[in-house]
Amino acid sequence: MGRRGSGLVGALMLALGLTWVPAPAGAADDQSRAEAPATSTYELEVVSHNIAGAMLFHGDGAAVDRVVLQVQKSNPDVVALQEVCATQASALRSRLRGWRVVFTPMTKNHPGCPSLFGGPGQLGEVLASRWPMRDITVTQLGDTYHHISDKTNHITCADIVVKGFASDALRACSTHLRSERGNSRIRTEQTAVIQELFRQRISDGAQAVVVAGDFNAGAARREMDNLYELDRRGELSGLGQFVEGDQSDTRFFGNALDEDGRPVACSATWCRSGEFTHASKADLTSFQHKLDYIFYSDNAADASDVRASCAASTSDHCIYRSAAIVTMRTATGGGGLLGGIIPGLPL
Repeated sequence: MGRRGSGLVGALMLALGLTWVPAPAGAADDQSRAEAPATSTYELEVVSHNIAGAMLFHGDGAAVDRVVLQVQKSNPDVVALQEVCATQASALRSRLRGWRVVFTPMTKNHPGCPSLFGGPGQLGEVLASRWPMRDITVTQLGDTYHHISDKTNHITCADIVVKGFASDALRACSTHLRSERGNSRIRTEQTAVIQELFRQRISDGAQAVVVAGDFNAGAARREMDNLYELDRRGELSGLGQFVEGDQSDTRFFGNALDEDGRPVACSATWCRSGEFTHASKADLTSFQHKLDYIFYSDNAADASDVRASCAASTSDHCIYRSAAIVTMRTATGGGGLLGGIIPGLPL
């Protein structure tokens, strides 16, 4: 859970000539309990998948087949997809009846994506949920593709209105960071933007946050320091405010390598590691790197209450699935379960 503290005001009261009368024993605890919002736990399931919709499928709707099967099998709460052509996002929306599907273009003229109107089409990311979505935002992570004028990295987020919980109790996001070797500095800047975007709301403890996507970096590399609550010794003293879905699976602790290929330390229970999620394009069955992540904010999920697994796909990324026990504010009074619903942005 979160690790933030608070200060004292006694010295200020004395300087102002005020008298501090101690409260009766237990009064502070009673007041704190009265003011604290009601919370409850929920097993949240998230799926993240880079479908390689342009590179391997050239916009064909078959790229979403495995995702649809996974949704039908496990009924997750949130799905985050990367490298999705607009035509494939449209196919996904038509096949997931009742789901909210938001598509955000990363580039508007990708040669691997057919346009709905002919010519090059849009390639981007999808955020989808079986629950209502509200307050949808798109935040740019910096103008990083100077050689491609209309290509940008961003993070798409929305409040996910889970039944029985406050309409703003959970915020989920889909993102895709800069690819290519030699761009570690740019990815570090991008994770810093994500860190700052959620720092206050996680510190305040008012909202659980989930960030899923393709980060194009290994778990123990420096560009991931801004997100992980774990440092590179496996201790809960890192720079970030998130726990990751696969950080407690001891089978993959040997995968923890830094940017120079050197092993990093792990504790007995946690590690900046995880199952490999990305395969060689020459052999889609040979997974060699962990690039895909599902992060849960540490104000809502405990480092010990997360798990993850990889399922086979037709992409060069596995279908990455994770679940966590999260603590969220429950609905109160009128609540507004259906207030402000946006059933997906138009394609």
